[in-house]
This record gives sequence, structure tokens and C-alpha cells, in this order.
Amino acid sequence: MGILFDGKKRPLRGIYHVSPAQELSKKMMLTSLLSGKESIVHNIVSSTSLNQVIEVVEFLGAQTHWVNNTSIAIKSDTVGSIALPKGMLNNLPLYWFAFAVVLAKNGKAAIPFENFIDTHGELSQRIFTLFNDLGVELIQEKGYLIGTLPKDWYEDRPVVMNLPYSYKEETEVAILLSVLRHNVHTTIRNVSNELTIDVLIRFLSIGGAVISRPDPHTIVIEGSEQLDAMEDSVQSDITEAGLIALCTAATGGEVEIRNVEKEGLLPLMTKLDQIGIGYRFDGDILRVWAEQNDPFNPIEIRTGLYPRFSTRWLAPISILLSQCNGESRIIETVDSRGLTFLDILQKAGAVFSVFVPEDFDYLSDFAYDSSILNGEYPSFAAKIFGPTKLTSPSVIDPENTAQSLVGLFLGLMAETPVSMSNAEILTEEYPRMISQLIDLGAGIKYS
Repeated sequence: MGILFDGKKRPLRGIYHVSPAQELSKKMMLTSLLSGKESIVHNIVSSTSLNQVIEVVEFLGAQTHWVNNTSIAIKSDTVGSIALPKGMLNNLPLYWFAFAVVLAKNGKAAIPFENFIDTHGELSQRIFTLFNDLGVELIQEKGYLIGTLPKDWYEDRPVVMNLPYSYKEETEVAILLSVLRHNVHTTIRNVSNELTIDVLIRFLSIGGAVISRPDPHTIVIEGSEQLDAMEDSVQSDITEAGLIALCTAATGGEVEIRNVEKEGLLPLMTKLDQIGIGYRFDGDILRVWAEQNDPFNPIEIRTGLYPRFSTRWLAPISILLSQCNGESRIIETVDSRGLTFLDILQKAGAVFSVFVPEDFDYLSDFAYDSSILNGEYPSFAAKIFGPTKLTSPSVIDPENTAQSLVGLFLGLMAETPVSMSNAEILTEEYPRMISQLIDLGAGIKYS
């Protein structure tokens, strides 16, 4: 599927309603399998990838039905399969999440090995490290990777998990494996501070899980024999809200963004304020405005784990930095693939140079990635010079989310028609974004 931009740059104006987070919707449905009762997830938006998660839940033995257009009930007392289906989840982090749910519920889980061979290989290496530390046995058999909890997993004793990396994926796996560890007091250290972790804890607590967070870096869990029904609503997508704020700034518009989570947006809005973009929070409403004729200030952005600047916003804000008056710097410290969007920036005429920050240590920041250990370093930092008049390519063919977001921003700012393929990269994660951008005045149509 493709989208066409008409090449008539327009300031975005109006009201934008942020959608429920697709990632949270999927993870809450999978988490409900840990309960022996019927759980309900509210405030979800249907999409192809979300429907695939429903198929996976049913494949594992659960029964589902829609309560209404935005709420789904999942009855999990019939779940018994340990094997995740092949080809249903085109998302490696979600496969690992589902693997941990099944492993926690049944003591054994199997995942199609083919899903580990992709560009997110470093995630698998981090999870392998965690499983090894926990004593989980992993073997390959008939195209599957099979995990089995150790025999002493449920022994009545205090357990301390020191996570090697404070990423949300490892934290999620550690939490999921601990909640049904009956009579075991588990302390998990070096946990992620991502807001999605708090959402997972809240959802499990509704089901009776006893979880506390004595400090931001520690989670304590008193294992339960079983969990009761869970019922909660999916919160709005923080990343999507930030993207709309960036779209507004890039087009010199004025938009009222509704259903926002203020706390999660502060790292982005602080940077936009430094650039010279106006904004104001009013409860769950964020108002953003920008004057096209005002010069933007150059800034430095270094990504990091929450509450620092999110990697997901780095690609689109790089477009904005090309319009700032001077030298801006971007430094990626989270994604070991580096700045995968520089090729599209270059084709658009952005002026930049890559560099290595003096305090940057590849081996300590990305020790889990085999290519880094072998000395294969992608570009992690760039100086972006502006202001530069961008000339959008007539055809943009993105291969990942970062590239598709750059393509979206170039299309919105273009003064000549632009065609972008693989639009499903965006629409699967943000099902309502394109239609709402059209309502705000963007000259976009599907091709």
C-alpha cells in the first residue's frame, strides 16, 4: 500500500485525537492469558496486526469475543498449548513477550526459531543473556526454540534478579516470569523506567498480583498461585502524540492534540521548546503551534531510555533540525542499528556529517550486539546543518519505521508531489494517523 502527497505544503490546523497504543493493546491481551478467568481489555483499535494477536491467543487455547466495538473479552482457563504459531506475529519483541507469558503459565514454551533471524538480533541476544542468568533451559528442536523453567523455580526462597540491561523487554520478561512464582519473593533490579512497565504492573495488580516499586530501578513481586480476572483500558499512544506535535512544528501549524499523557511527552516537548516551538498542556490536551517565518534554534539531542529522549522521535525531529539556524547534533545511544534514516535525509538534500562523540563507547553501550563486538560500527551520531531547503525525492521506499517517518515528514513539507510505498509500516502501528492528518489539512491520499 502506498500514499501520495500532493506537494502543496500546508500548515496543519485543527484537533487530533490520539489513538490507544497498539503495542499496549497487544501486550495486555497476551498478559490476560496468565489469568484463569475472563479478562477484558477496553479502548482498543482494530488493525491487521492486532487481529493476528487475537488469532495467537485463540491458537494457544483461549476463547475471545468482542464486548463492543472497542472492548474484547479473553477467557484463558482453556489455554494449554506451549507452542507459539509460525508466521502470525511479524514482531520479534512481541514474540518474546508471548513466549514469556506461555513459559510463566505452563513452565515450558516453544517459539518458531525462524523469527529470530532478523534485524532485531540484538534483542534476542539480550533475552538469551537474561534466560541464561535465570537458569532457563533453551534447546533447538524441529524448527523451534524450546524454553523450560528450572526444576527449583518454585522453591520457597527469596530471589534477586539483577538485569544486565535496563531495557523494557528484559523487564517485562522478568515480571511475567515472576508473578506466578507462588510463595517466592522476587526482587528485580536495574529495571526499565518506561511508562509501559507501570501499565503492565497495574494490569497484573488488577488480577491480584502483588507488585511494588520501592524505587524507580527496583520491582518487588510476591508470587501468586493464580491470578484473577483483569479489566483495564489501554492508554493513549505517547509516541503518536509526539509525532503529531512534530508534524505541527514542521508545517508551521497549530493543532490541539487530545488524549495525551503529559509525563511521557515532556522529554520531547522540552526539546521543541528549545528549538522555538510553542506548546501548552491543559489536562490531557496538548496545544502546539509554530510560526513558519520564525528561525529555529539548533540543539543537541541524545537518545536514551525513558525518561530521556525516545529513539522513535529521532528520525522525524532530524527533519526539523535541518531547518534550524546553525549546527544541531543527534546522538543515538539505544538502537544498535544506528541512524538508519540518513540515506533518505541525504536524498532530500539535508546537509550533515557523521561523527563520533568523545564520550561514546560502542562496546559499553552495545555490548550485546555481535556486529558491534566485531567492529562493524554504523553511524550513531551526526551534525545537521541548517537551514537547508529540502527537495523531497519523488519516490520514497522505506524499509523500517524510522525511514517511513522521515518519508512522512518529507511528504508533508514537500512542494512537489511525493509517493511513498510500504505505508502499512505506519498504518499498522498508527491506524488512524493518516486519516486524521488529512482532516488537519494534509494533502494525502492512498494509492
